[in-house]
Amino acid sequence: MVERYRLGARINHWTTAIAMVLLVLSGLGDVSSVAVFPFDYFRGGQNTRTLHPWIGIILSVSFLVLLSQFWRAQSLEPRGPQLGRPYRDFVGGHEEKVSGSGQIQRRQKFVFWAMAL
Repeated sequence: MVERYRLGARINHWTTAIAMVLLVLSGLGDVSSVAVFPFDYFRGGQNTRTLHPWIGIILSVSFLVLLSQFWRAQSLEPRGPQLGRPYRDFVGGHEEKVSGSGQIQRRQKFVFWAMAL
């Protein structure tokens, strides 16, 4: 069994994801008068306006920590591992036949750096 990420990285990843969803929900009512339903989840518009910047700070800090945890593993080598075409082996449970199995794929690195920028 390969441990891909440590517990701290997983917790930080979910903190970032949850903060992003809460930030979108808390900001919807300020942008559109039609989408005021998230105000009910935050117990009113004033609470939402108060919490929104704090959730933004949590998101910013957790994302910077996430970047610092993963930047070394996301280095762009010229010939990094790639999944290629053997999807059947991967889906069929024969991961040992897939080159670069257990490593970060080029597409994942692209998404990481696009989000970081």
